[in-house]
Amino acid sequence: MIHPESIQVVCEETSSFWNHQLALIETIPDNDNFKLEQCQKIQDIQSCLRIRDIKNGVEAMIEFYPERMSFHEEKRRADVNRTQNEIVCLVNCSLVNG
Repeated sequence: MIHPESIQVVCEETSSFWNHQLALIETIPDNDNFKLEQCQKIQDIQSCLRIRDIKNGVEAMIEFYPERMSFHEEKRRADVNRTQNEIVCLVNCSLVNG
């Protein structure tokens, strides 16, 4: 189990492309079933994943569903304003424990 504290997170305030607050992080586990025990508010730490590579102009959006304790990946066109090695994840986040 990888704890959220072990994930380095960089947050951005807003993006006109997503019209939503975004978070970029450094690493993503190889395990597709990777789960987080806790997810904090978007103004706080983002429990969200970044995938470094964008292939064929497609990026992965990874969205956190607290009720399922899992991530759902959805393919979206890459933002042309971003570099090819950057990918963003759009987060629906609420406190899991509380």
